[in-house]
Amino acid sequence: MNGESVWLLIKPVSYTSYLLAKYMTAFTVTTVSFLAGIAVTLVYIIQLFGTLSMSALLFSIFAYWLWLMFVVSVTVTFSALMKRQIVAGGLALGIIFLLQIISSLFHQQVLWLPATLVDLAVQFEHEGSTVPIALTIITMGMLVYGAVQYMKRTDWLV
Repeated sequence: MNGESVWLLIKPVSYTSYLLAKYMTAFTVTTVSFLAGIAVTLVYIIQLFGTLSMSALLFSIFAYWLWLMFVVSVTVTFSALMKRQIVAGGLALGIIFLLQIISSLFHQQVLWLPATLVDLAVQFEHEGSTVPIALTIITMGMLVYGAVQYMKRTDWLV
């Protein structure tokens, strides 16, 4: 910890506000970067392939954006749970990597995993997308809630 959280939480700021600010900052930076990349990429896609199905394209963008938000949620949650940021980053990377491996090896059995969003984005598939999207959003909410509860119940600042 670099002292920023200690300095900030001495003031009357709730753990929920502190953690939601971390999430929203990470979400905003990721979303702006993702949209900038998509905008530049779309120019080349349209030049190479012509027009695309707008609904399929928007679904693909949404599915991949949701996957990125899940990755950010896991990373920020581990950042809140761990004192050392290198451990937090390593655990988050390990969890994401493990989800990708499981999704690749057992694709038909784990269609509900958030990692299948990447496959949905690549394949432009709308069918069967409700469960992974809903579970990803629910999991992200549970990660935020769990991190806030952990911060409240432990001596997090020490």
